[in-house]
Amino acid sequence: GTSDATAQITHEAGKCFDVLSEIFINETGHSIPSNYAAILLKGMLTHGAKWDLCADEISRLTQLPVNRLQRWLGNGIPNISRVMECTRRRITLIGLGSLQPENAHVYTLPLPFDFSSRLIKRRLTVTLSYFSPIVPTKQRYRASQLWFEIEQPHILFPDRQNTDWNSVRRGTLQHEIFSGENAVVWNTDDCMKIKVNCKKDADNCRDAIPYGLFVTFEVARGIELDVYTDIVDRIRQMVPVTTIGQA
Repeated sequence: GTSDATAQITHEAGKCFDVLSEIFINETGHSIPSNYAAILLKGMLTHGAKWDLCADEISRLTQLPVNRLQRWLGNGIPNISRVMECTRRRITLIGLGSLQPENAHVYTLPLPFDFSSRLIKRRLTVTLSYFSPIVPTKQRYRASQLWFEIEQPHILFPDRQNTDWNSVRRGTLQHEIFSGENAVVWNTDDCMKIKVNCKKDADNCRDAIPYGLFVTFEVARGIELDVYTDIVDRIRQMVPVTTIGQA
């Protein structure tokens, strides 16, 4: 089973690399930085994954609650085609950078929509991938840990799907899905902030750790919003990523 899975995921990684290369050339005029290629592919292959209905079936068979299934289901069933292209209702954004321990990057995501006077069923998927130096003589293994957190206003996405927030931070890939549909007080100029943090873990490592970040915002079918155009237009007016001194 693992040999077949390896062949299939390698084939998909090749297609993802072609898509990423085209994006970088079109947006930056340069190819993918060599030290970020594998990290971005790692995140891209995972970003479309979710549990779907298989979690309910396994929960029924095992008599375990859905929120205790992460050790068997992992990040879920991959849907890599979702990350390769956007739609009118869905946009995927890519970020990358490197962090030393006790530092953080803050990404600002504009959401210029009216969430206060109408019900908009929405979902936010965030995937952070990185490679950490290792310390094989220690049980904690990772020399440094990176993780993301959604800063306020988190009221737009009060529900966590698929996984336990503690378990997704144990490796070098954090993949989470958030959702919401309630009406909330929101100004069309308001933004969400996603903070990527870095700290020492198993070693007193001061090396800068490169990472890749994928963020997808989408609304349900039947909702007449041009998510892609509205967010792209707003992002092009904004200042890039900011660095802060304390994680």
